[in-house]
Amino acid sequence: MPRRPTYRPGARIGVVLIAIAALYGGMFASGHTTPKLGLDLEGGTTVTLTPQGKVTDGQLSAAVDIIRSRVNGLGVSEAEVVRQGNHVVISVPSKGRSDVLNVVGQTASLSFREIYNSLQNVPSASATPTPGASDTTSPAASASAGASSSPTPSASGTPTPTPTPTPTPSASAGTSASPTPTATGSTSPAPAEVDETAPTDAEAAAFAALDCSQNGGRPPVIDDDPHHFVVACDRTKLFKYLLTPADLVGTDVETASATLQTNSQGVTTGAWVVELTFKNSAINKVQSVSSRLYSNNQQPLAITLDGIVQSAPSTNGVLGKNVEISGGTSSAFTQREARDLANVLKYGALPVPFTQSNVESVSATLGTSSLHAGLLAGGLGLILVLLYVFLYYRALGIVTVASLAISAALVYGCVTMLGQAIGFTLTLAGIAGLIVSVGITADSFVVFFERLKDEIHEGRSPRQAVEYGWVRARRTIFSADTVSFLAAFVLYLVSIGSVRGFAFTLGLSTILDVVVVLLFTKPLMSLLIRYRLFSTSKASGLASVNRPPGAVGQRRSTQSREA
Repeated sequence: MPRRPTYRPGARIGVVLIAIAALYGGMFASGHTTPKLGLDLEGGTTVTLTPQGKVTDGQLSAAVDIIRSRVNGLGVSEAEVVRQGNHVVISVPSKGRSDVLNVVGQTASLSFREIYNSLQNVPSASATPTPGASDTTSPAASASAGASSSPTPSASGTPTPTPTPTPTPSASAGTSASPTPTATGSTSPAPAEVDETAPTDAEAAAFAALDCSQNGGRPPVIDDDPHHFVVACDRTKLFKYLLTPADLVGTDVETASATLQTNSQGVTTGAWVVELTFKNSAINKVQSVSSRLYSNNQQPLAITLDGIVQSAPSTNGVLGKNVEISGGTSSAFTQREARDLANVLKYGALPVPFTQSNVESVSATLGTSSLHAGLLAGGLGLILVLLYVFLYYRALGIVTVASLAISAALVYGCVTMLGQAIGFTLTLAGIAGLIVSVGITADSFVVFFERLKDEIHEGRSPRQAVEYGWVRARRTIFSADTVSFLAAFVLYLVSIGSVRGFAFTLGLSTILDVVVVLLFTKPLMSLLIRYRLFSTSKASGLASVNRPPGAVGQRRSTQSREA
């Protein structure tokens, strides 16, 4: 026999209401009160990439996988990356997504190079580079690389973490800490430690002639040979660099991720950093390069991709397998900057070079009309469900309406906040998942109400029937929701595109159904059953069946003996 409830129904309902208030409070505080819409509802941007030269089927398939990983890594949900013949077509929600186009189309090799020379970009300047010089006004001054390892690695190749001091911005760019920068800056490390040859006359001339305001900030000719000196611009197009042959390449990177920085006490500082992990085979190179740079006034190491310096963090110690890259004290990384850099490091370069042959905006006219039709169908279905509940369960329909309203409020708030937190976008398929979830939620009420009727048919009072019926009904409800969630979870894992949106909203609604039934529907029923309107058979529909004389008394006597 179930024990009498020791909880207060009002307290559980209060928890749900407080959660909704906090959810919507966060929405209004952030200024985002509507969900992000997908490509079919809001329109978006489509770019077509065309490979250069002859490519194999395997290279194109690998390129599609890498581009899809890059897009997903940017937090762009419901993006479509498909192969059409020898072309790759990328469609992302929202128009003018230049951040997506800039990241997904990068094709050159990833490399880590020392800065041999750097100058502020002046389009009309005819300055001749001074070998070994580095401009102290370089943006590298705002970046720092904190090693999560001590100078002496352990036998397994993973160094023991020890905190290292963060240099001031003026000293972290691989320059002197002099407060008065000059055009030539301080002396860079002797390139002989990296390559015994100095840059050729052609490379020096290319550096002098480089104008970062032209050609999208990329050199006219991109040289990815790790054994050559290269010229490159930074992402702001304000500085140009002459870089030494590569010390490390993209294949030396194992993984990278953007995360919030924590101090030695494990407390989050609020600053975004990039945690980089090198492969075991590259640890010796990492230690050798970082030791040389650290001993030479904490010189920076430029991270280049497609002729652009993505970041140039200074070296705060002898690095090992795990490295932390931060933005420095004066120009900390934003979440997007840290995420973009992590994606560049993690996913590396495409196996073949691509050109953007076509970029266009996609209209949402068709999606809007389909949305109206879908909402109309969903509204009619909801009305039919409510009519059935009120006709069959009468006053208990109020419980159904209130529970559906709470569920809708939670779903809308979660979808809106997830759009800002992880980039989730709502598409037609996602809305279809929400409409289907209405049936799942209503099914939970039907199971509960029918169990109440069974208990009353057995001779229990309405208040007793609520507690006895809940004990038996919750097993069925939780089992059904578990099956629905597992189906949605598996569908999300094995599907792509808009089908994943359907699976995501269906799984989210199923989880919230458990929350609503457990913390709102059951406590609300425990409160309302105390009132005559909900306890009488005529008003509630919880009528008892006709039994032979003495059947009810016999049942109660049996209960007394069992008690």
